[in-house]
Amino acid sequence: MSQQQGKNAVLRLKPTRGNIRSSAPAPPRKRSNIVDLTTPTPPETTPEPVSSRNRKRTTEELEIDEDEDGDVGESSSVALPSLPTRPKKRTRASAASAASDPTPAEIREWERWIKKIENITPILRIYNNIDNTSPPSMFIFITQHHIGIGVQPVDKDAHPYCDCLENNGRHMGCEYTICGCLQLAAINTIIQRKMFPYFAQGDNKGCLRAFYLNSRYAIMECNPKCTCGDNCKTKVVQKGRQVALEIFKTLTRGWGLRALVDLQKGQFIDTYRGEVITSTEADRREESAARGKDNYLFTLDKFAEDIGNDDLYVVDGEHMGGPTRFMNHSCNPNCRQYTALIQQGDLKIYELPFFALEDIPAGTELTFNYLDNEEEPPMTDEEAREREAETGNAPIRCLCGEANCRKYLWT
Repeated sequence: MSQQQGKNAVLRLKPTRGNIRSSAPAPPRKRSNIVDLTTPTPPETTPEPVSSRNRKRTTEELEIDEDEDGDVGESSSVALPSLPTRPKKRTRASAASAASDPTPAEIREWERWIKKIENITPILRIYNNIDNTSPPSMFIFITQHHIGIGVQPVDKDAHPYCDCLENNGRHMGCEYTICGCLQLAAINTIIQRKMFPYFAQGDNKGCLRAFYLNSRYAIMECNPKCTCGDNCKTKVVQKGRQVALEIFKTLTRGWGLRALVDLQKGQFIDTYRGEVITSTEADRREESAARGKDNYLFTLDKFAEDIGNDDLYVVDGEHMGGPTRFMNHSCNPNCRQYTALIQQGDLKIYELPFFALEDIPAGTELTFNYLDNEEEPPMTDEEAREREAETGNAPIRCLCGEANCRKYLWT
């Protein structure tokens, strides 16, 4: 395999002149969140960090936990507004400052969403103090990729694995001098050797090292067949989400995602996951979609130079996936999406983890750059008008509001 950084898979646009590009989707106009349907809508506020202590469930609390492979940390509870069984009349004063009363259908939809997330661990909270809308009704939370029709994963028994011992490397599993799982890892030219991706000890244990955080090198983790044990220093992404998250309604950009706890620079947040489909099926879905429809396709092209560009697989997170499906774009993001290879015998299907690029206080919206590897310069207003005249479609405006905003994402 080449030691070049290569491009990382990013959200996919429609084919251009017959060639499939990896790029970002139209910024999703997301929906979701648990809303107090009986009181005036307060201004949007930053939530308090969630306590990790378990508390007894009451009518005003929901234990909302997501099982990530069955062992992902302590379950917690979070105080949420109670949901009425029927709309209550508002006073004249409250009606002037809040959204209209919820309809019975809206209430039923929220009740369905409460059932969807009440057994998820760690905490996943949904919050809306803007209006009465809820997340897409057909969306399903899954903990790993769902393999679609026509996709053929490599049999797990055929994957290579290391024979390191659990007591190697200061009782933290593998050592870089002997671990076979580093075979495909990039070489750090400064120290002239390969590196494990995560810090093995200290306050930033489990956080991504700068060599990986600041590059596009693929992250290599040991797999369940390896003999290095569950506590191996390389096993982070495969253990699933460990932080409490909240899907919330924003004022101007639909739904967004934020953490309910402080995040460290390099900390793993969660993966982007969904249905793995063939390129042919992805083309069909794009062609049948209406103009302006949100696009949630990731092309798995990280290793295209090694396996060839033909018949690449695509992850579709529209109808099934995880909380990161609701992350918005920013031209000045605080998170980034990477490639993590756990089953190294299969370069066509891999994980798409998000890591924090900086220390992120609890309650801050989590964003990433949809055009992470896009080399095309920002579009001017004049160029946007010219493209609209040529194609009949107005370029999609960027709504991130950052000082370095590129103004337009794509046509």
